[in-house]
Amino acid sequence: MGQVLVRPATSAPILHYQVVHRRTAPVDVLNRAYFFTASHRDRVFELLEELYRRSPELRPLPFGDDIVLSFAGRGRPMIQDVGALLFHPSGDDPAGARWNEPGFQEHRARIFRELQQIAPRRDDPPGSV
Repeated sequence: MGQVLVRPATSAPILHYQVVHRRTAPVDVLNRAYFFTASHRDRVFELLEELYRRSPELRPLPFGDDIVLSFAGRGRPMIQDVGALLFHPSGDDPAGARWNEPGFQEHRARIFRELQQIAPRRDDPPGSV
């Protein structure tokens, strides 16, 4: 499962995503369920180190591990159709879902933009955020 950016103007305070699942396709951010290699894992820690060096106020990093992992490869991550996935219903509950917390979307947009500077992906679409 992943998210594909709906390409906003670069000054947009938040990023808008379209959720993508049940297909094989490149995405901008892996989300909810993902597999990765040991080299991806190692690269995540390198990216976190650089992110914290540039923006120490982001430490610890809530709401962004999936974004960091999405920048750990050579290009945009790919999703595969692995069939139906079950998710806890509270994940979409407006009263309790973390993505509804104030500042959540802005925080994730900042992480995404910082990582684009740290580790630009060769296959990001032109004019990417």
